[in-house]
Amino acid sequence: MRRFIKKYGFIAYPVVVYTAFALPSLLLSAVLRTVWQTDLLTANALCALGVSIFHLRYKRKKLPAAEKIGYTRLFVMSFLMLSVMAALWLILAGKALSGLNVRFLCLAVFWDFFWIAFMEELIFREYLVKKMEAAGMRLGIMLLVSSVLFSLCHRPDSAGLFLERTVLGALLFLLYFKSRDLSLCVAVHWAYNALIYTFRLVLPAVCEHYSLTRAGLTGFLCLMALLGIIIVYYPNKSKFARHSKR
Repeated sequence: MRRFIKKYGFIAYPVVVYTAFALPSLLLSAVLRTVWQTDLLTANALCALGVSIFHLRYKRKKLPAAEKIGYTRLFVMSFLMLSVMAALWLILAGKALSGLNVRFLCLAVFWDFFWIAFMEELIFREYLVKKMEAAGMRLGIMLLVSSVLFSLCHRPDSAGLFLERTVLGALLFLLYFKSRDLSLCVAVHWAYNALIYTFRLVLPAVCEHYSLTRAGLTGFLCLMALLGIIIVYYPNKSKFARHSKR
């Protein structure tokens, strides 16, 4: 049993991190809601920032062959993905966006979702993948552990939400496993979170001004745009290698 814990005990790290992350988030959200009228997302992002700093300072440097994070590449790709999605929403559902609180939407997209995606990719993709590889785990087991743990730590309250998070975790795992590009995974995760949040936020207005079909079409085209950017970027990522040194 001791040998098992010593070999695979690292799997508990994301659970411990998320437990330590969730409790302060709930308390902080109550304060922020009272003072600045913000929601739980902002509190989550602030706690994710703290977790990221801790992980980068004390955990990541101990990982075997941890690549330098290409922050310039990360933000360039994220800006491209977010810009394309914003253009699609404006073109296909512009009338439904008129009643949005732009300040809160920008805060969620450009601050909250960045830190949440950054923290989760550091822990669930880079950290777990490298640790599981060092432990000699098979690819199928690595995929299952990473994706299911990612979903469970989000505390899904329905089977559908559990499945969605598990599939997302599996896709992000495969993307990181194949590319070994943390910047790409953070950018995709960031853009996906922004897309899902925007879709749920504007869905009633889109249905009122247009139709449910228009909302679904816009969301689908945004996903296809993300996929297209990944397909174009991946075989040409060596051309962007210089940015990873910045």
